[in-house]
Amino acid sequence: MRFFLTCVLLLTLLWPTGLSAEEIPVYDFEPWRTPDNDAFRFVRRMKNGWNLGNALECYSDEGFHEEELALEAYWTGDYVTASSIEEIQHAGYSSVRIPVSWHDHMNASGTVSKEWMDRVQTVVDWVIDRDMIAILNVHHDIGDQWISPTQANRVRSVSWLTGVWRQIAERFAGYDERLVFEGMNEPRLMGTEFEWRFVPWEPACMEAAECINRLNQAFVETVRRAGGLNATRYLLIQSYAGSPLTASYDSFVMPQDSVGNRLLLAVHPYIPVGFAMRTDGTDHFDPSEESDTAEIRSALDALYDRYCLFGIPVVLDEYGCIDKYNLSSRVAYVAYMTAMATQRSMPCFLWDNSKFEGGEETYGVLDRVTLQFRWPEILQAQLRNGM
Repeated sequence: MRFFLTCVLLLTLLWPTGLSAEEIPVYDFEPWRTPDNDAFRFVRRMKNGWNLGNALECYSDEGFHEEELALEAYWTGDYVTASSIEEIQHAGYSSVRIPVSWHDHMNASGTVSKEWMDRVQTVVDWVIDRDMIAILNVHHDIGDQWISPTQANRVRSVSWLTGVWRQIAERFAGYDERLVFEGMNEPRLMGTEFEWRFVPWEPACMEAAECINRLNQAFVETVRRAGGLNATRYLLIQSYAGSPLTASYDSFVMPQDSVGNRLLLAVHPYIPVGFAMRTDGTDHFDPSEESDTAEIRSALDALYDRYCLFGIPVVLDEYGCIDKYNLSSRVAYVAYMTAMATQRSMPCFLWDNSKFEGGEETYGVLDRVTLQFRWPEILQAQLRNGM
């Protein structure tokens, strides 16, 4: 009896004061059928994932940045540490996505600086050395000078993308399948009326979709040619803007590969956008309300029907919702999205950008300086409903 009372007291002291354990929804959906292939076995190893946002993907758009490593703290003032990765693993995560921007770290001939490549490798090693899965990508390198999905910039974009991926793949050629490459992040028509609004009947959008198909194909071929374990490395592919909707259109096609069951589709379902992303949108989410959940179910169903049933796993390698001082709704949202994805064998990577002030673009959960979780309830909503 004394032991029981002691356990109750400890749980009371340790559990966050925002919500009780009983207030965090846990779903028990019957898993949907998926093919039994290497790709699906691999994504089940990913389980729950975390994004190291606002870190290695920081950029200044001023060309080559002389203070290479200082740029990592350009937006938040903090750096990723080995302790950050350790804390993420101890929390219950099995995978870490490492967004990286490259254009501020390349000279005029397109060569990535050794200092920056070394820093990226250090962070990757912190993940791999803990026997976790790491996703390494090309993140904020979207623009006319780098990756621009237009016919006018297609040749330059393919050249830039293949150039950077050749260097990355060669540096990491000896890394096993625990390191995954993701070719692009949310490729789109930057600065246009269609940047976040893909219209299938608009010529500019169709041209962009075709260019993205070619860029994805070039990415796959470049990695495969780079030697070593790149020949069979798992690769993540994105459609226009990383949108679940654009991935469901016939204008997007997965690239051809020289090896089977090694391509995965990556999507970013920040939906419904009014709740997940817009500060002037609603701060309310209720899983029992059809109006709140219909778009989520529709998007995941379409992806399951188009990809999962045909042997291609889907990874939600970014998702989450901004803080509007609405913890209960945020917890409900993360729990529901995660459970819906898990039912379809889709691993989920929570977006965390190390911001805590509330309001615009504040997805921060882990304080990378104090190593404290600001909203541990959100972690529990993901971990208790994840794979």
